[in-house]
Amino acid sequence: RVSRPRHHRGMPQPTRAGRDPVGFALMGRSYDRRNLDAPAAAGDEVRAPLEGLAIEPEHALAAYRPVGSHRIHELADAIGRAIETCRSGGLMGLIVDLRGLEHLPATSSVDRFLMVEEWAAFAHGQVAIAFVVVQPIVSPPSFVRRAAVEFGLPAEMFAGEREARAWLAGFRRP
Repeated sequence: RVSRPRHHRGMPQPTRAGRDPVGFALMGRSYDRRNLDAPAAAGDEVRAPLEGLAIEPEHALAAYRPVGSHRIHELADAIGRAIETCRSGGLMGLIVDLRGLEHLPATSSVDRFLMVEEWAAFAHGQVAIAFVVVQPIVSPPSFVRRAAVEFGLPAEMFAGEREARAWLAGFRRP
């Protein structure tokens, strides 16, 4: 059993590159995130804009629409980058439209839990996520939903973007 440091209400805090607060090394993934609250250093890498991300400042949200085929860790990292963009830009909502994927990568309950944990750390309770998916889809296990709530990550699944937008319009930061 690997123990991880626990922080406020069990939510991991983003850290300097090289640390692994959410256990991705156990999944064969490296954790390469900067401390989101630290000022950018001269040597920090500059990332290219995230393909498929559209910012809608007039609605205080962004929409991320990945297309094609992606490995699960690439997709999870891209969603994390979209969340970072929303939070740092003061946007309260993110629509993640997964309908353009050739196939939704298979995930285990543990994978989903770890993704929720990571995304919550980047959202800092300030970004709600509305996933738009092709129906039918297996709903996340109840413990993953409970984890999202516990980590302070408002998230829900929808069959269409109209419903997702309506839900995000009703979201208010605590």
